[in-house]
Amino acid sequence: MSLLELLVVMAIIGLLAVLVVPSAGVLTRGTSVTQAADNVEATLRLARQYAKARNRQIECRFYKYVNPEMPGSPPSAFLGIQIFLIDEGGVAEPLGKLQRLPKGILLDSSQTLSPLLSDARLAMSWTAAIPQPSLPRIGTSYGCQAFRFRPNGSTNLPPDTNWFFTLNGISDGDNLSEPPANYATIQIDPISGSLTTYRP
Repeated sequence: MSLLELLVVMAIIGLLAVLVVPSAGVLTRGTSVTQAADNVEATLRLARQYAKARNRQIECRFYKYVNPEMPGSPPSAFLGIQIFLIDEGGVAEPLGKLQRLPKGILLDSSQTLSPLLSDARLAMSWTAAIPQPSLPRIGTSYGCQAFRFRPNGSTNLPPDTNWFFTLNGISDGDNLSEPPANYATIQIDPISGSLTTYRP
């Protein structure tokens, strides 16, 4: 093999690397969004099953906070979800720890892509009877949107709205007016409580 042939082969390999690396980044982000959507959907399905099996209301809370472990992330974004059992006295008991979304993924907060996370009717308000719990490494510096699954599997969401939320990469931004290239949208039927996931 001559030196000229070797240089040609190296140039071809370099050109292929330049073309493949950006595509691999897009593929990785798409996989992270899919994984995050699967995890959130599984949590919501589990909450609905708990409501039916335990004959209790199960509250699903979406947390908006600043992530101290993620430099460059938005000032405040929906980055976690947690479910609670509501006992006979109306007290919320956690059914697990706060589930954080995978690194680099958020729940969009815009009215267009996530009515569930932007509707003021679903914002949690804390009182003496319902004190604000402290989250690990976050404290009480967070916002919260919530809804409940009822024992029959339905939700307490008003039926006058199409309820859904969208997951996308932090690098794509938050409060978007249209979905980015990689996203996943989870829709919740307010009457039946059934879930449907849409991906591009």
